[in-house]
Amino acid sequence: MQKIAQKLILVFLTVTTLASAGCETCGQTKTLADLLFRAASFVVPEITLVQSFVINNVIENLAPSCEADGSDTAETAEDSNKGISAEYRPDGNGTWQDAQLAQDGIPTYQVILATDDLASGETDESQEAFQFTTPGQYRFKYDTDVVNVIEERNEANNSAAVNNGNISGKKEGNEIIVTVNDPTGKRQPQYNSRQIVTINYLGTCKITH
Repeated sequence: MQKIAQKLILVFLTVTTLASAGCETCGQTKTLADLLFRAASFVVPEITLVQSFVINNVIENLAPSCEADGSDTAETAEDSNKGISAEYRPDGNGTWQDAQLAQDGIPTYQVILATDDLASGETDESQEAFQFTTPGQYRFKYDTDVVNVIEERNEANNSAAVNNGNISGKKEGNEIIVTVNDPTGKRQPQYNSRQIVTINYLGTCKITH
């Protein structure tokens, strides 16, 4: 009887020890966040000069809440940002050139916008609206953490100009393109590599956090 009791105690201690070893300790240590440009999309790939054009986009903190061993949790990406830039060409055969984005009437080659603080698995979803002053083709590029304020585990997946964002709408490679027409026929694009084409940035609407 004493031997059976000793065995039961041994089994109980063994099970207790194994259970303790497998307990979640997630959150005791912090690992780096990983901001990913998740997606950009738009509905109408061809518009006129009088229309506004909206791009939906999603940024995510891709880092897992717990590592595979349950020991770590990802940092919250705080005070980050995203950058938007654009290029222009008069038609499908032209050469791309940098376009300006006028923010509050002030021309810039990159609009930089704040993004939400993102804990593991959280997303920042928003819409940016634009209006065009010159007919032709435009392509947009989005980058998350463009000012590099967040130290990340992977810095290579922050841009929609590379194969990391899920782009929908008309596309060339992995860049989103919109064609702008002039219904009056009065403002035809005349290509000049020194010509600066300006897009009016109309603002951002948050979708979710």
